[in-house]
Amino acid sequence: MTLRDALLARVDALPAPARAVLRPAAAAGEEVDHELLAAVAGMDAPDLLAALRTAVAEQVLVAQPDRLTYRFRHALLQEAVHGDLLPGERVDLHRRLAQVLEERPELAGSRAGAAAALAWHWRRAHDLPRALAAAVTAGQDAATAYAFADAHVQYEAALELWDAVPEAQRPPGTDRVELLKRAATAAARSGEHARAVALARRALDQLDEVAEPVRASLLWMWLARSLSALGDEAAAHATAEAVRLVPDDPSPARARVLGYQSARLMLLSRYAESEPVGAEAVAVARAVGAHADEAGALVTLGLCAAFLGRQAEGEALLARAARSRSRPGRSRSWSAWRPTCPRSCSWTAAGRRRRGRRSKASPSSPSTATARAPSSAATPSRCC
Repeated sequence: MTLRDALLARVDALPAPARAVLRPAAAAGEEVDHELLAAVAGMDAPDLLAALRTAVAEQVLVAQPDRLTYRFRHALLQEAVHGDLLPGERVDLHRRLAQVLEERPELAGSRAGAAAALAWHWRRAHDLPRALAAAVTAGQDAATAYAFADAHVQYEAALELWDAVPEAQRPPGTDRVELLKRAATAAARSGEHARAVALARRALDQLDEVAEPVRASLLWMWLARSLSALGDEAAAHATAEAVRLVPDDPSPARARVLGYQSARLMLLSRYAESEPVGAEAVAVARAVGAHADEAGALVTLGLCAAFLGRQAEGEALLARAARSRSRPGRSRSWSAWRPTCPRSCSWTAAGRRRRGRRSKASPSSPSTATARAPSSAATPSRCC
């Protein structure tokens, strides 16, 4: 007897009503809301409660009273019951679950959870157009909540479904290149840089750089980010391509690409080269109202100034970056930069100490006057 057979024998020993309620519970996934189960099980409330009580008493289900949900005591039990469903029965249960969740998404616990659940159920109900639309929505919701690993999973699922859905039934405003870009971005932000590189290269292979230079530039930038994270020297070429392709006219894309180029030069300790690029990024970002990109470029400039010995200027630039968060209409993506400011202040202090050590080692050096920080700058100012 296999483990699956042993688990199913335990389920088969239950009364028929308890077995009946386990089927939709298994199709629902790891955990199911009581009201969702009631809507799908097709049982009267007293019969449903009696069946659930039996399943809980026999330690097949576990009640979660604080959340009004149920889960299988062991994941293998849920998999065994779900696997034992007849094909038509499985499709029908997943379709009914998806229909209820479309009408009452709160039963999934959250907006992002509802979209992900819909993608899961519509796909197993073989309604691929709805599964594709739900996967794209789930990816967007997860990315908005900074759950980039979840967003990556959903965008990859959408890519798997793309060719199976007729063009007329695909989500409007989205194409394969856009999905690849979103998947690459989510993969990079969740630390899956090797996968991000593969996805970005696939997108670039399918994109006409002449017709869509802005999209191509941003894709090259994300490719450069992930290549750099992997320590691949090809990041330099990718960065150059991003700068080459972005149009000269002020735009959020130009501010972002120049900001990235400046940050990359700074991280390579090429501070003098980074500064003019960063200054242009700040000017462009300010002109187009891209406050998060302006803040990022100011952080880079502040660090460059600090490591070049201009401590007071560096701290002032970091303070300007922090103040940009209070501007009307600023992007909520400031939170991506906010953690950088305290770290940046510590880096300016590190730069001051490094300059101080050089001063002690070479008291007659001509650079000593510029290397020494004013006594008032002994403690980095709080920028955020």
